Amino acid sequence: MNVDIEFYSEEPLENVITCLNYNIDRVIFIGFQDMMTESSKESVEEVLEEVAGIVDIRYLTVSRNDLDDIICKMDKAVHNEIQMGNSCYLDITGGEELVLVAAGIIAERYKCPMHRININSNILHEFNMFNSSDTIRTKRKENCHLNIEQFIKLHQGSINYRAQKDYKICINSTESSVNIKRIWKVFKKFQSKWNGYANIIKYKTNTNSLKVVLLHSEIQSIMSKCKNINSILEFMEFLKAIQKIKVISNLHNLNKRITFEFNSDFFKEIMCDPGSILEMYTYITAHESGKYDDCSIGVHLDWDMLNKGQEEKGVLNEIDLLLIKDNLPLFISCKCGAVDHNALYELETVAKKFGGKYADKLIVSSLELGERTYARAQAMGINVVEIIQHHSNNMYII
Repeated sequence: MNVDIEFYSEEPLENVITCLNYNIDRVIFIGFQDMMTESSKESVEEVLEEVAGIVDIRYLTVSRNDLDDIICKMDKAVHNEIQMGNSCYLDITGGEELVLVAAGIIAERYKCPMHRININSNILHEFNMFNSSDTIRTKRKENCHLNIEQFIKLHQGSINYRAQKDYKICINSTESSVNIKRIWKVFKKFQSKWNGYANIIKYKTNTNSLKVVLLHSEIQSIMSKCKNINSILEFMEFLKAIQKIKVISNLHNLNKRITFEFNSDFFKEIMCDPGSILEMYTYITAHESGKYDDCSIGVHLDWDMLNKGQEEKGVLNEIDLLLIKDNLPLFISCKCGAVDHNALYELETVAKKFGGKYADKLIVSSLELGERTYARAQAMGINVVEIIQHHSNNMYII
């Protein structure tokens, strides 16, 4: 039996990374009581069973500042396993200073191989000081990659699928992909005015009807509140452009009113949600690139598990896009308009809560960020992609 003995880390990914890469039958976690909470252990156990098939998981609680206690309990655990004829591997991926000292002492005492895994590169570093032929490297298995749902579960959260918008659920169909790419080309042409035009359409769109009737006076009233749209004729050019790609039909401008009809609920939802086209096109770009193990759009993250035992329940946060590759997540916020510091803090908060220190963060913006906002994003470790008008229709995320 292969036994992984490791320190229980506050970073959930560090607690499962060895088991995702190597054939392990039993895991013994050594950790501090305040870290090994019941909800945290439950999440780790569920993911290890589901992804790696490991159900034999044990815990040893040690004193945070007592090296002798750590050595004593680690010694007993290793001794018992060796007595049963099992192979022990000391995993120091998430170890703190005292635990690392204890692991070195136990490794020398029992001639056990030690290792750590660089999670960002997924490279194994072995410390086989005794030239043992039985090292963790020999237990390599085909990588188990976490999907997004499993990754969020590992971080004590869940995905609320009921909150996802209907028109985003069907995004992976070929027809939807083709239509979004067509709308994206129109978006590029009218990028600076897109939000304003979408808000005009949304103003008179009925939930239960595909038909839209806009009076000139209503359009002018909305335009008066916007900085960069002021011409009904230019608005008509926009409507003609989306009619040409069959988003709408029966477009007329008569008797000081504009009428048209959406060709589907899918198109209506996109055109009435100003930021959706940027979000959906970014998703398609990532999904079709083949770079990622899993991609999700409009992800509503439920904080229930994080709030167990507290009064506040059911806290939801939406992240526009969530991608994962080699167990590393990328949290993306798409902004079809100005990006302020609040947008950065919202992205930082969600990524930290559900991705930990290994999460990458990206802002995709239809406008250039101000110097102060851009500097703040860099300071927070948030990458930025600015979709500049009239440039190529392609987008390269990474």
